[in-house]
Amino acid sequence: GILSAAEFGAANLIFTTCNLILPLMNLCIYEGVIRFGMDKGNRKSDIYTTAILCIGIGYAILWGLYPLLGKNPAIADHMYLIYIYVLASSLRTINTHFIRTLGLVRLFALDGTFTTAATIGFNILFMVHFKMGLVGSVLSTVAADLLSVLGLFFLFRLYRFFQLRSLDGRVSTAMR
Repeated sequence: GILSAAEFGAANLIFTTCNLILPLMNLCIYEGVIRFGMDKGNRKSDIYTTAILCIGIGYAILWGLYPLLGKNPAIADHMYLIYIYVLASSLRTINTHFIRTLGLVRLFALDGTFTTAATIGFNILFMVHFKMGLVGSVLSTVAADLLSVLGLFFLFRLYRFFQLRSLDGRVSTAMR
């Protein structure tokens, strides 16, 4: 097989660890994006900027926990994979939730299909062609998520919603 039993177990542990870390690191901001983003009384820039800032703060806190997390021998050798996976997944989830608040539900669905196909393609490339094993397995998901993030951010110009200067602190406080 492409992954040995030990690699498969390690990949499963990495994905499980990431899925445990994600809601804590992101302070459950995803729900706030949907809840406050659907409210017509809030500026979309306040919602998006707050979400990106929460991701940044959560990621900084996660880096502060690196010495503690790195003591776990089961994941210590793969901490870099966990950190890049968590960041890519967080940004993709924020972007996809945000485009839903813009009423772009078809784009949301298309992005899911695209990301799944890209993950499969990267799995084949990294694991079959380059024989990267465990690292290729995780990086295929990261690469697909990053393609989604970049595509949504630039092609659909989400960057125009990131506005620190005009951020309404009341919306940010309510979202957290």
